[in-house]
Amino acid sequence: MRLPRIPFSEILHVVEVLAIVGATTFAAFQLRALRLQNSADLTLRLGQELDTGINQNLVDALDSDPATPILKRPKGGGNFTAAQLGWYLGEYETLDDLYRSGLITCRMMYNEFSYDLEKAYENKDVMAEVAKERKEDPTIWQGFLDLGREFDKNHHCQASNRSDRHAHALG
Repeated sequence: MRLPRIPFSEILHVVEVLAIVGATTFAAFQLRALRLQNSADLTLRLGQELDTGINQNLVDALDSDPATPILKRPKGGGNFTAAQLGWYLGEYETLDDLYRSGLITCRMMYNEFSYDLEKAYENKDVMAEVAKERKEDPTIWQGFLDLGREFDKNHHCQASNRSDRHAHALG
């Protein structure tokens, strides 16, 4: 039995299709690696931002009993103004935006930021100030509160986590 003769142009077409599939697969893996590297770089830069200056002093003060006063009061209290606390909480608002957009993975968010986030979220003075400011604007500090709820109490990143699913879908 004789095999049918396949025209050269059809063989070239099959080779082209295989090359395109291979290149697309390779590009997808490269894109995923690049995305994870960018996420790691962003996470490290934001971690450095939180670990410098007044933020570091605030982090150190929050690393104590949740009843420890943080804010300056006329009679006693902590060492920080409401404005300084606002700048610190603002960093978590930015982190929430980046996390929800899938620019920082759940695992990186958890590993780099969850401990300090939980300490701020559990502090009575911080939460009282957040509640006070939310009376005027119910949307203020929503990102901080969302992250605090999500990462409080030994949260573990699951494959079902929205940001990790987003990262998986991207590459």
